Amino acid sequence: MTSISLLFILQFLLDIVLIMLLLALFKKLKMADPGRLQRLIEALEQGSMLAEKIERNLQEKKELTDKLERLIKETDKESTTSSHASQATEIGTDKQAQVKELHKQGKKNSEISRITGIALGEVELILSLEKAQRSSS
Repeated sequence: MTSISLLFILQFLLDIVLIMLLLALFKKLKMADPGRLQRLIEALEQGSMLAEKIERNLQEKKELTDKLERLIKETDKESTTSSHASQATEIGTDKQAQVKELHKQGKKNSEISRITGIALGEVELILSLEKAQRSSS
């Protein structure tokens, strides 16, 4: 036998082995449950849809959280500003009345400043405004 005929026989044997392997694979695939593969595909599709819904839901929640944070900051700014303004007005009114009362009692501006804890310039300003109000009335 020549080498070509040996190669031909070897090729023929390998072809037969390959055909047998293909038949065995086909038989296994045929025996596999076709419904199982379909159920697996459906489960994957449902999982994908759920993932998309969750992603949209998370995005909506993030947007709502951002809105709430902005509203809280705005509310805090407004309440802090109005709180400080009302406190300043209350304190200012009380201190002004105290300054005026101490002045009526004959206390010097420096004493009034020390007693009330108000700066001397502010005491003088309160008294000058009081004086200007009385003279315009």
